[in-house]
Order: sequence, then structure tokens, then C-alpha cells
Amino acid sequence: MQDIRQLKLVFDRCLDAGVDIAICTDNAGLHNVRLPFEYENLLTYDIINFAQLQACQDAAFRHAFAWPYSQRPASLLNGLLKPEPPKVLATRDSN
Repeated sequence: MQDIRQLKLVFDRCLDAGVDIAICTDNAGLHNVRLPFEYENLLTYDIINFAQLQACQDAAFRHAFAWPYSQRPASLLNGLLKPEPPKVLATRDSN
């Protein structure tokens, strides 16, 4: 690959064909490359858009961790951290 922009065709073809893509880094401590930097490069060079990035993140959870749930971890945590207030089923008249 001569230029990072050549990845656009790869991403487009894979996503159009329904092939999951997980964006990863290889040993961030050794190569000084972090996942947010990879995301930024792909977005800045217009290789993927935000919806495609979200699809790649979802694929990463499904495949890398054998995630058994249909929702992402954030949605499950939001439910735990922001519980709904209890519903009042009936009120008692004090008169």
C-alpha cells in the first residue's frame, strides 16, 4: 500500500458485502499507535464516515470478545447507571 487513502476501496467493498471490519492496533506500547489515532486517521482521510466507524466498533465487540449480547456495553451500563424512577401505580387519597 502506497497511501492510506487506498484503504477506502477496501473498507467500501467489505462493508458493501456485509463483511465485518474491526479496527485494531498491534501492541500500542511498542509502536506508539493508539486506537483513537487510528480512528482519527480513517475519518480525517475520509476513508470511513462516523456510521462506518460505529459499525466497525460494533463488529469489534462481537468478534474480539465473543460478546453475547445484542447491545453494546455502553448501552447496558447506561441502564445500570441511570435507572428509571419507580412508577406510581396508585395514590391514596388523604381525605
